[in-house]
Amino acid sequence: MAVATLVGYESGGSHMRAASFRRVMATLSAQLFSVHELDIVRRSVEEGPPELRVDEGLMLHRVEGGDLVIDAARVGSHPIIVALARIGFIDTLAAARRLRRFRTRLARGEVVYIATKGEDVAGWAWVSKAGAFRDRWIGLHLKFAPDELYIYDLWAYPKYRSSGAGALIVAGILRDLQSDGLVRWVYGCIDRENRPNQVLQRLVFGFRSVQSVKVLRMVVAFGRVLPATATPPSGPCERRGAVRI
Repeated sequence: MAVATLVGYESGGSHMRAASFRRVMATLSAQLFSVHELDIVRRSVEEGPPELRVDEGLMLHRVEGGDLVIDAARVGSHPIIVALARIGFIDTLAAARRLRRFRTRLARGEVVYIATKGEDVAGWAWVSKAGAFRDRWIGLHLKFAPDELYIYDLWAYPKYRSSGAGALIVAGILRDLQSDGLVRWVYGCIDRENRPNQVLQRLVFGFRSVQSVKVLRMVVAFGRVLPATATPPSGPCERRGAVRI
């Protein structure tokens, strides 16, 4: 991490060391706490997914209830988390926590779509049909109508992103929803800084923004919506009264 910038200033005087220390602390603070603007997007299910070209060998699996078999060894793409992942003990704890979280989601009726290539997990996305949804990792509290649902935690491992793993997952979800005929609208959430996801959901699949909101992210593991940042104020990210989710 940025602590390495301290090297080389040992003989440069106290003012240089102090300036370097401030830079290090500023970099560390930016990694620990950051503000992100999220777009809540939606798409009609009536229109089917576009025709896609994905790499040969990519397969899509739908898991609903039962046992979940998935590679949970990867911790995430955040710099601090990746650094921790180099420590075997931390990596093992994070993997076990992710599996527990995934099994909890299945137990409450959520569905996961998993893309694989051979024995490798290429990516996944989760689908929630709950009328009220709380995502601790992003910090959102969302409400939906009975004919709406929410896609979240869309993730593709970097080496499979150019193969079309993410597109295969989203297309599979949309295709199933259109076939079921029980849902009219499907929602998602995109970080404005995540350009690949912006391209995938907006340009490839035609999702359109319905609301934006700012959230404070803390060590990538927790999020909190900043008050009075929802635009427009009426939308999925709206809480009326005390709701236990």
